[in-house]
Amino acid sequence: MKITTKTFVSLHKAPYSFVLITCIASIALAFLDWLGWAIWLIALCVLAAWMPLIFFVMKSIYRKHGALAFMFILVVGQTLHLVEHITTEVQMHILNVPATGIISIFNVEWVHFLWTSWVLAFSVFLVFLFPKNMWLFRLFLFSIWHEIEHIVIMSVYLRTGVVGSPGLLSKGGAIGGGLPIARPDLHTIYVLIQEVLLLLAYREEIRRIALGNDVSVESHQVAISSENDTEVNSKSQATAS
Repeated sequence: MKITTKTFVSLHKAPYSFVLITCIASIALAFLDWLGWAIWLIALCVLAAWMPLIFFVMKSIYRKHGALAFMFILVVGQTLHLVEHITTEVQMHILNVPATGIISIFNVEWVHFLWTSWVLAFSVFLVFLFPKNMWLFRLFLFSIWHEIEHIVIMSVYLRTGVVGSPGLLSKGGAIGGGLPIARPDLHTIYVLIQEVLLLLAYREEIRRIALGNDVSVESHQVAISSENDTEVNSKSQATAS
């Protein structure tokens, strides 16, 4: 566990000045609300402020471990997507305001469908890159179901123009009337499950890297020890003769 944590930290290191500037810029952008800027526009500006740091970390991971950088991209994207879903839950159940999310312009059927399709396509790509990672395979299987849900929802939207249809399993859904849970709540659960599976897959790869580094260190120490033993034996033989 300690080795995995150490590897995780070393993988995602960035200069403190870079992180500090990004945080300060994000806080400064939040004050644009006083100027009457829309929340979704401020959120996009904050996201843009973080992109150089995210790109820096991704580039660093790619240099050290290649394909893991692609998984990092999905981790970042899916985490932001989960934040959007959690925001809608807070808006619905705590604030009792319209559930538009943070970036309201993205809260449309086409964006939900395209994002779900992108996650599925990316999970297929990652399964080929990391065939031994069973968490990724589980993510792939679950993403197929999530995609089917959105295909059904999109088909209703394209035929009727109705936004927010229940799909298959939410309340009023096509399978037996669905479960007693509203579509936004159910799909937040879907996204949360995908996030957990993805994080477990990411952790698994970091654990493999950590174990590989540990084995390399041990092998190096054994090699040095063998060289030292050989040198000592040679000196002993020379002294004896």
